[in-house]
Amino acid sequence: MAHGGALPLWGVVPMIAGAGGMRWPVFLRANLAGGLVWATAVATLGYLGAASYRYLERELGIGEWALLTLIVAGVALRAWLHARRGRSGSP
Repeated sequence: MAHGGALPLWGVVPMIAGAGGMRWPVFLRANLAGGLVWATAVATLGYLGAASYRYLERELGIGEWALLTLIVAGVALRAWLHARRGRSGSP
């Protein structure tokens, strides 16, 4: 999910604020502050995640491909087992 779990809140929060009697200027300031904090947090996490990936890539070398292969194989096995259980009718 590209927008995380917060996407449905974008449409609901203004309605709740309005129903609660929050004045428009107060809501606008709070909304701008929240957006600024959210954008800063997402950008910082992305920057740190990229730095961590580059570090692991440098340290692991060929091991990253082995690790990726194991992860993909594990996900594929789980999906296959899940599909197989679904066809047999057992929970």
